Amino acid sequence: MENNKKYWGMLLHLSMNMWNDKEDPNQYCPYESKLSWHKPTWRATVDYMAECGLNMLVIDLGDAVKYESHPEIAIEGALTVSELREELTYIRTKGIVPVPKLNFSTAHDIWLGIYSRMVSTPKYYEVCRDLINEVCEIFDKPEYFHLGWDEETAGHQKTYEYAVMRGGKLWWNDLKFLCDCVRENGARPWIWSIYRKSMEEILKELPKDVMISSWFYARTASAIQEIPDPPLEDWEKIHLDNFEELEKAGYDQIPCGSNWQTHVNMEQLVPWCERVISEDKLKGFLMAPWCPTNERYKYRLLDGVHLTAWAKKDYEGK
Repeated sequence: MENNKKYWGMLLHLSMNMWNDKEDPNQYCPYESKLSWHKPTWRATVDYMAECGLNMLVIDLGDAVKYESHPEIAIEGALTVSELREELTYIRTKGIVPVPKLNFSTAHDIWLGIYSRMVSTPKYYEVCRDLINEVCEIFDKPEYFHLGWDEETAGHQKTYEYAVMRGGKLWWNDLKFLCDCVRENGARPWIWSIYRKSMEEILKELPKDVMISSWFYARTASAIQEIPDPPLEDWEKIHLDNFEELEKAGYDQIPCGSNWQTHVNMEQLVPWCERVISEDKLKGFLMAPWCPTNERYKYRLLDGVHLTAWAKKDYEGK
């Protein structure tokens, strides 16, 4: 990517098996044993992205692919490798860069199947490496690889039948292992932001080549407002402040917004981040609608594209 070019991206899901480990209709995003991905909705979203000038698509793969290295992970209806390649070709013909995402946080790794209960064991490391290697091959050596790595807490797994949390050096060791697997394939590691570690610890442990996406989904403020309006909850302020903290620490960032909470998030988040993140460290923006890619949510996905496109136009002064 050119030094001054920004990525304007969408996060779309093939699999949604990252938030619950059982099929419970009363739960938000319950586990699905059968793929609900809808190709026409997917294609319509990609087409609209191209029409609106968006240039990156981060794809949450999970167990929605019949990996040749570990076909046992796939759920019913999962795409074959050739089918996934077909979609990647389609995305590229639209001038959009596809980026793979596999979330290895223990709060979001139900897609790993039985291996989600083998965390930090030799077999776990073997499977993780196999999957990263295969996905990088399928994506023809991508520029980035998103590893997720967020919300690994007991609170985020309180409804799970099986919960596990790494801590201390083991948490960092596993992250560094996954980053090394990505680098070995010529890609750049990309993770969600780390909120429950001190900046001193982050600077000590996290290499500067790791791309970071902090997220903020509420209303914020314009580029000239020092105090957000309306007032933020304490946890929201932590998320918003993190953009500036990471800037001071010298990390590259792709901030993430969403349309699931408010429609004005992205149009307010972009100028806020433009104010607190330097031009050379601000690599782009990501919209995450946080919904399945199916007919029910088609217009929420298209709305996410639309809102990001208008934020892009404002940013570029068009």
